[in-house]
Amino acid sequence: MGKPAVSIELLDGDRLELERLLPGYKTWANLARRARIVFLAARGMQNKVIAQEVGCDQMTIAKWRKRFVDLTRNQIKRGVHRSTIELANAITHYIDVVNKNPKPFRWTKSADEIRASVKRFCLATQLIANSSGSGHSWNAGV
Repeated sequence: MGKPAVSIELLDGDRLELERLLPGYKTWANLARRARIVFLAARGMQNKVIAQEVGCDQMTIAKWRKRFVDLTRNQIKRGVHRSTIELANAITHYIDVVNKNPKPFRWTKSADEIRASVKRFCLATQLIANSSGSGHSWNAGV
């Protein structure tokens, strides 16, 4: 059994911002995905369930839970930021600092499991693209 999931507490502004980012119409796919991860974690969902819902591995879910908690503890709750732009800059800086000392990636899934995960992601993004009314159609045949 793994470590217990880190608990997330959303401030009023956090919830509204995450809900705004969920549809992903005006954001990059990764930002929308991270917002969804944090949003589902704040609802109390387990990492395994979130990973299945979002189409990624549990390590990614745990990483973004921890990053969100670290940011809220260290900066947001202290009232350091006065605007969303300041907050976005702080998040970018945090990621840059964390990525300066990366840890080697270790494969934990087989090639078939990875292909299945990619296929789930492609199908999910195809549903989002089709529901956005953009008229774009993506090939999800992985």
